[in-house]
Amino acid sequence: MPNLKNQPPRPKRKTKIEFTVKEADTLLHYLQITALPERSKTTVKQLMRDRFFSVNGKPEVQHNLPLATGDVVVLHQAPLPDTLHHPQVEILYQDDYLVVANKQPGISTIASGVNTRFTAMKIISEHLKMFDPTAKLFMLNRLDRESQGLVMFAKNRTVQQEIINNWHKYVLEQRFLVVIEGKMEDPEGDLLPPEHPNASKKKTTPKHKNAPEGALTAEEIAELGTASYKVLKEGPLCSMLDIRLDKGRNNQLRKQFREMESPVAGDHHNGSMFKDLGMIALKGSIIKMKHPITGEDLSFQLEVPSAFKSLVKTAIPPTSNKSLKDKKQR
Repeated sequence: MPNLKNQPPRPKRKTKIEFTVKEADTLLHYLQITALPERSKTTVKQLMRDRFFSVNGKPEVQHNLPLATGDVVVLHQAPLPDTLHHPQVEILYQDDYLVVANKQPGISTIASGVNTRFTAMKIISEHLKMFDPTAKLFMLNRLDRESQGLVMFAKNRTVQQEIINNWHKYVLEQRFLVVIEGKMEDPEGDLLPPEHPNASKKKTTPKHKNAPEGALTAEEIAELGTASYKVLKEGPLCSMLDIRLDKGRNNQLRKQFREMESPVAGDHHNGSMFKDLGMIALKGSIIKMKHPITGEDLSFQLEVPSAFKSLVKTAIPPTSNKSLKDKKQR
C-alpha cells in the first residue's frame, strides 16, 4: 500500500474489485457469467464460501441471492467476518481499511492501566482474526471505560497515520451526548479544554482498580481543542447537552465540566452525586467522515440512551437510587 503521509490518498491502487449489476440475476450466475468469467466455477464457489464477496456492503454466501439492477458486488482482498455477537461491542461498519463500532459502558477501548485484557479493540481484533489471521487494528479514537458510543479503528498503520495527521480533513463532524448535573448559564456556547491538564511524558498507571485512567501525555495535550454545546433538555437535577468537537481530537469533557462544577452524571471521580449509576453519561453519538481511500462520505449516529432521558427527568438526589443503572441502553 502506498505511503499516504503528506499527500492525498491514492485510490487508484485497487485492493478490491467492484461490479455494478446491469440486469437482474442471481449472485453465483452473475459472478460466473458476467463478473468473473475467467475464473472456474469451483474457484468462485470457494471464494463465496470463504466470504470474499459482498453485495451492497453486506457479506454474502448465498448462491441464489437475487440481484437487482444497480446492486454493487465487491470481491474483497481478504475474507469478510461474520456478524460479531457481543453484548458490549457492535460493529456498525467495516471494509478493507476501517472498522466503526458501538462500545457500551464497562469496557475499555484499548489496553490502558489496569484494563489490559478485556477491551473493545481486542474483542474486534480476535473476531477479525477468525477469518483473516493477518488482520490488525489501529486505534483512531477512544472513549473512557464507563463511557459509550462510536469508536473507530484502522486496519493498517498507514491509514491510521493519514487520518490522525489530517483529522479534520477526514473526520468532518464529531458529536457527543452528555448529561451534566446542574444547568448551563446559556442555552448554547463554547467549551474550552481544561486550564491545567495533568501532563506527563508517559502514561501513569492507576494505583488502585477504581482509579481513573492515566494522566495526559504531552501529545494528548497538543490535541486538546475547543467544542461547542447546545442544551437539549433541562430537568430538576440534570441537563442533557449536544456537544460538537470543533477543533482538536480531545476536549477532556469530563475535566471541563468538573471545573465548571457541573460534573457528568455518573462520573463520581469528578464529583458526581450519581455514584451507583454504573456508567458515565457521556456518549459519542455522531461521526461524519470522508473515507481516506475511496473518498466516500460515511455517517454514523446513535440513539439517545434511555438512561440519559431518565436522568433528566429525575428530581430526587440519588443517595441510594440504583434504578437508573438498570435502564442503561444495551
